[in-house]
Amino acid sequence: MIAKRYKIYLFISIICFLLTLVGVSVQEHLWFVNPLTLGGLFGISILTHFLSMNEYYRYATIFNVERLFTRIIIVGMVSLGLIISEPLLLYFGVFELENTKSSQVIDLVVIGATFVYFLVSIMLYRKLIFHRKDNMVIRQWGLFIIILMLSAIAMIEHLHLPEIVWKVMVIAGFLVFFPLLFRIKWIADLKMRVKWLSVFFLLTINLISLAVIQKMIGMGSIADGLISPFYCNPFLLLLSGSATAYGLLSMFALVFNLPISSVIEEQNTEIRSYQEMSQALQNRESEEQIFERLFNICYKNTQSNAGWLMLQYETVPQTVHTSNIYQEQIELINAKIGFHDLLQAKSDEKPYYYFPDLIKAKVFTDKQSLFQSLIIFPIFDKNEQLLATISLVKPFPEGFDEYMINMVRGYIDQSKLAFENIQLLQETIESARYKEELQIAQKVQADLMPQNFPESDYFEIAVFHESAKEVGGDYYDFNQRKKDQLAIVIGDVSGKGTSAAFHMAQMKGIFQSLIQISITPNHFLTMANRAISNCLEKKRFITLFYIMLNFSERKFQYSRAGHCPMLYFDFNTQSVDYLAGEGMGLGIIRNDSYRNFIEVKERVLNEGDVIVLYTDGLVEGRSSDENEQYGYQRLKKCVEVHNQRSAEAIKNAILNDFKGFTDSGLHKDDTAVLVLKVKNLD
Repeated sequence: MIAKRYKIYLFISIICFLLTLVGVSVQEHLWFVNPLTLGGLFGISILTHFLSMNEYYRYATIFNVERLFTRIIIVGMVSLGLIISEPLLLYFGVFELENTKSSQVIDLVVIGATFVYFLVSIMLYRKLIFHRKDNMVIRQWGLFIIILMLSAIAMIEHLHLPEIVWKVMVIAGFLVFFPLLFRIKWIADLKMRVKWLSVFFLLTINLISLAVIQKMIGMGSIADGLISPFYCNPFLLLLSGSATAYGLLSMFALVFNLPISSVIEEQNTEIRSYQEMSQALQNRESEEQIFERLFNICYKNTQSNAGWLMLQYETVPQTVHTSNIYQEQIELINAKIGFHDLLQAKSDEKPYYYFPDLIKAKVFTDKQSLFQSLIIFPIFDKNEQLLATISLVKPFPEGFDEYMINMVRGYIDQSKLAFENIQLLQETIESARYKEELQIAQKVQADLMPQNFPESDYFEIAVFHESAKEVGGDYYDFNQRKKDQLAIVIGDVSGKGTSAAFHMAQMKGIFQSLIQISITPNHFLTMANRAISNCLEKKRFITLFYIMLNFSERKFQYSRAGHCPMLYFDFNTQSVDYLAGEGMGLGIIRNDSYRNFIEVKERVLNEGDVIVLYTDGLVEGRSSDENEQYGYQRLKKCVEVHNQRSAEAIKNAILNDFKGFTDSGLHKDDTAVLVLKVKNLD
């Protein structure tokens, strides 16, 4: 049915256009052929052609921007060719018609080609405007189309419409189209190569559009007054103006987007790397396969030109994988830097060994050497036993910066969690007693949850965690990259037991990896959602509350992903309130539209302020008769009474109040509580 309407409209358009050309040639010989009739025929031709393309491109599945821009350029080159060859067409027309008639016919051909070009442009641009569309965009586009159709009728000069009518149409059309100009979300989904091509395509399209518009302005009266000239033609003004404006804005947006495109692609690559490591765990790959995968990820993302992987077999490290380097060269480097002594002197303060200049270290003497900077990452298990070492090399000094080092450490932390979970799974399978299996899982989970927080003049923290079963899905963590900055996260995996604990471990790996790249709360939640969506089965999700505190600037930012609201005591106002904000759990929406459900809020930080984070096991704990929940109001009242005390005392007061209400803490859900109190901000 759609194809049938498209063909009918196109057929009517062609017939009306041909009748217009014939009418111009014979209007002096037929009394019923006059400028109003011819203008009407031409208007119908343009209007039906507009309807035909609207039907054709409405349901076309084309979104490939290269094909889309190529179509516009082809149509534009044809239209521009007709305009440039107008004198040649006029020359050939002299053989058939008088010069005046020939000029009118050619004018109609040129203006018809111009209309077709801009119609094709705006209809194909619609595919870009509708990328990730919503109801508001659809309504705005529909209103713009209605104004365009009315202006197609108003362009007939012999209708003698008042000047104010077509001016109002033009102004209204541009006002309606203005918000659509900024519908350029498609740019974010393009790869770097396609972005460069798109800039070239759009530059070509814009040059064609400007050349065609310049020609239309210079024509003055079109086809001896059959339709309004360009400067007072509402349809042509709206059509050419909107198409050209969108093309120009898209081109400039692409140009300004290019400098940060490589950074965005690097971050996307990192996210895919985290997902790849999680997938390796789920596929139960062997230890050597996982380490080899880890090496390849680190090698690629640091843009190293050589490297090698060594696995620890009993007490002897053996090289199992190399890239662009020979075994003899590896042995020479290891001997020069004292590789074995470095590994034996391992400490927590030195999680890696960096040699920024191998020439100065006298490992090599030739400045043309391909190996001038070296970094070594030893990988230990939770029992401090060496598992493997990853060595990466670059052909110039100072080849590895802090960002690269933190990124690799994030990958290694993720892989260590994978091995811990693999060990847990193997011990579970091999164990004969279920109780022993759960004790192992409980220990692993306890090791994953931070028990000791750093001492600081800025803050003090107290925490409590208890699972409904031996293990659970409640999770809290922190990261202090700088002395005056602290990131805190608390989460709750849907479900209970070992499966929830397993996903909690994945969340810890994602948090500790992402926090290394210093991103804002909304970017953290977006990237975490991508990683979680690839790790969790569809029926699972994770709620989260993320806070980034900056004590030197006296402020903090927070985002909520479907988690319980934060309880906040403001020392200046002496008030206790719940801070919620919009948000949806990680893994519920598994596409890029998740970013639309993230809200970042910012608050001023004062000395004496108290932040209380918790999971729903606290507020949903029931009384002994199971008829009443502990609830938000009891928690709020408890903090109102005890907010002047230390963080540890506030936490104990909450737990005592909770246990008293629930009959000595008998409850059926995992429970976690984290209390932070601001001490000194000077």
